[in-house]
Amino acid sequence: MLWEDLSDKQILDIGCGAGGWLRTLQEWGGEPEHLHGIDLLEDRIAQAKKMSPQIDYQAISGWPIPFTDQSMDIVTANTVFSSILDPEARLGLAKEMNRVVRSNILIYDFRISHPKNPDTIGIRKNETK
Repeated sequence: MLWEDLSDKQILDIGCGAGGWLRTLQEWGGEPEHLHGIDLLEDRIAQAKKMSPQIDYQAISGWPIPFTDQSMDIVTANTVFSSILDPEARLGLAKEMNRVVRSNILIYDFRISHPKNPDTIGIRKNETK
């Protein structure tokens, strides 16, 4: 694990869905008032709020990310970039992530496109900078 103590870390999960990753981070010591999740889909945000009302979840429809510059210690995005087919939009998200983070970005995604899923694309490191 990269951090010994998550309790004082402001953490943002982009594309948080129903909030599973943020609940895991809470189990690992993240304080609910320091955990934030954003997603495009309002039904997923509603589900996340229902499951963990103490965590800050927001439905957003695009840029900018609704947090101030360098306000987050950690920003995560799990299988988000591979779902953004427009290369300029991927770079736009990467710029926004860099704007709001103070120190650490964690991206988990696919490097190879899935031949049976045209709604995703494999990404390379240079597409997330």
